[in-house]
Amino acid sequence: MVTLICTSNKNKSREFKSFFSGNFEVYCLDDVSRLNLYPYSSPEEDSNSFIVNGIAKLLATLSYIYKNKNAWDLKFNKIVVDDSGLLVPDLGYIPGVHSAIFSGLPRSDDRNNKLLISKINESHLGKKYGESDKRLKAFYSCFLFTMNIPTDLEKIKFIHEIDFSKSSQLVNSDHIHDKFLPLIEKSLLEKTDLDKIQGYFFERVKMMNLSHKFPDNLFIDLHYGYCCGEVSTKEVIPQNGIYFGYDSIFYSNANTSMPFSMFTLDEKNKTSHRAIAMKKLKETI
Repeated sequence: MVTLICTSNKNKSREFKSFFSGNFEVYCLDDVSRLNLYPYSSPEEDSNSFIVNGIAKLLATLSYIYKNKNAWDLKFNKIVVDDSGLLVPDLGYIPGVHSAIFSGLPRSDDRNNKLLISKINESHLGKKYGESDKRLKAFYSCFLFTMNIPTDLEKIKFIHEIDFSKSSQLVNSDHIHDKFLPLIEKSLLEKTDLDKIQGYFFERVKMMNLSHKFPDNLFIDLHYGYCCGEVSTKEVIPQNGIYFGYDSIFYSNANTSMPFSMFTLDEKNKTSHRAIAMKKLKETI
């Protein structure tokens, strides 16, 4: 099974490759970029929906594969797209879908963490574990979108006609209708149990329901994984370790005494939102 993971994020690439090592041939965008004739163009993720942003990236990747179908010896069987974020219910579910750019562009984990810490401090809610450790309940969500690539790529030739520059423009256009998408996302997020360590749900979306142009046997499998805990005003940055995003202020229910930034990659691959989603995805491949 030759799989293309649609990410250029080196930290995410490391997690995916570590998890899928063994019988899976896994490539990320950086691995194949030197081989292509047509570069990958990532949509601006300006939608307020994880699912809309994810499907926009998935279709942009499908278009990328179609345009480069004669440039590679690689024959991809499956696309995997990740869209994830941190949500703090007591703060209106921020930073949510905009987790990566919470403090604006260019992206900065440091600025994002400082902004969220200031929001926690301003809140009259939460628990105090010490002078510098005020916490609110939070959860990481991971939406993994997977699609089997048609063996006959000419069946999705129309894909190159779609404008992927902004994910918000993709839906309710001549190409994609989002009648079902907000309902699916709302349902999944509402099922999140904040008292659990992690959880998982699955949905299958028939592409023909989004556009009649797609073959009737083409589906998007949506693997929703989450892990719960607390976000803190106390940031822990280790001298060594693999961490990113809000890991330095997120304390998982699995271990409330230390943040994700102190977890080893192996520990994180057992506990995180992406880990549970990847585990279930791996079982289906």
